[in-house]
Amino acid sequence: MIHRAWAEQTGASHEDWQMDEPLSAILGTRIYIGGMHGALAELQTTTDAVLNVASKFLEQLSVKEPSS
Repeated sequence: MIHRAWAEQTGASHEDWQMDEPLSAILGTRIYIGGMHGALAELQTTTDAVLNVASKFLEQLSVKEPSS
């Protein structure tokens, strides 16, 4: 939910002119995780997971099958 709502904000490709109340509440909190705002920490966690999966996928593409 947070990812879609954040992506819909001003300047995003699917711009939404109104900020959802839940997103506003999340961005307005003063919770910090590892020195990052809580919402950014969540985005960092998701980004790391996506990059890890993408990296593993690309590694599999570059593995050459042994010649028979």
